[in-house]
Amino acid sequence: MKGISSVIATLLLVVITIGLAGTAYFFVSNLAERSTSSNFQVLDISGNQIIISNLGTKPITQNDLKIVIDNNPVSSFTIEGGSIDAGKTGIVTFQASLSEGMHRIIVINKGVSQATSFYYSASSALTTTMWTTTFVATSTTLPTTSTTFVATSTTLPTTSTTSCIGYTIKCSSCYSSCVGACIPCPENPTLCKCVGGVPI
Repeated sequence: MKGISSVIATLLLVVITIGLAGTAYFFVSNLAERSTSSNFQVLDISGNQIIISNLGTKPITQNDLKIVIDNNPVSSFTIEGGSIDAGKTGIVTFQASLSEGMHRIIVINKGVSQATSFYYSASSALTTTMWTTTFVATSTTLPTTSTTFVATSTTLPTTSTTSCIGYTIKCSSCYSSCVGACIPCPENPTLCKCVGGVPI
């Protein structure tokens, strides 16, 4: 009887060991697969736009992403084009009231997260100038008549480029030659910088 009991006990230990090993394998396998499929990198943050490179094997969608700034969840944000395909770079625009200065941001995609600090600078308003020009023509051959033409110019914006450091490429050139994403300068939308790649 004692011999049978030790055989049963040995079989139970073998079954338990195999079960624990299988559970550990599936746990580690699922953890690695989730990390690989959802991996990403925050390349840059400019104003209220986040440049994200999808290093995983699945697209990043609006429902997958969570953004936390200074420990406050951001409820309103959009992904340009609706999603970021695997191996591609995309732009996420968030809506949050931020003061000028340093902020802490955490971006989460299906359990994979990345935290970084960034400097937020509020974009300055464009200053405008307007002028009018008056032309007067008088005819002397007929009874004196006076005709007045008034031409009004359209508003011409003048912008300050002092805070556009690093934005050296004309946006039209950037969009056609940048491998990654083009980010316009908030103070001068005609200047861009290439993020996530270099101009061809």
